[in-house]
Amino acid sequence: MQTQISARGFDLSEELRSRSQAVALVLAERDPDIRIVKFVLEERELDRAIGVVLAFGDGGTLVRHAQANDWDRAFLELERRLERAFEE
Repeated sequence: MQTQISARGFDLSEELRSRSQAVALVLAERDPDIRIVKFVLEERELDRAIGVVLAFGDGGTLVRHAQANDWDRAFLELERRLERAFEE
């Protein structure tokens, strides 16, 4: 599985890179058909946002995003939204 992480509006810290990679590993364990995980982290004036695109081996995709006042809450919300997507 290929993982890509990009940042907008700030320099990506090692902590956020590691956190994104940890989410990618959980996703890979959840569905081994995932081929690419692309994260976009954006720091805005009033909040933080994370978008993720999953590309599957069959050509399908899944897109989810979350935003919050801080990175911890944004990641928690993203993880919840991904969990719900896999339950459907």
